[in-house]
Amino acid sequence: MGVVKDLIGLVFGRLTVISFSHIGENNRSYWNCLCDCGENFVTMGNSLTTGNTRSCGCLKKDLQTTHGMYKHPAYSAWA
Repeated sequence: MGVVKDLIGLVFGRLTVISFSHIGENNRSYWNCLCDCGENFVTMGNSLTTGNTRSCGCLKKDLQTTHGMYKHPAYSAWA
């Protein structure tokens, strides 16, 4: 096993690394993170450092926008 770079305290998107979790398959390091939304989340260190993981999943939900116009008469005409 190689040396694991300490990521504790670093912030990646909405995730703050709070502690080391474990070494998984192929000697990959996993980290316990706290998301800005309050969720605890475990992810690979490589996913954090490459930017592939930026939240616990809440970011994707927040980026999905809705127009809120489904009760408008034009919506039923469109549908």
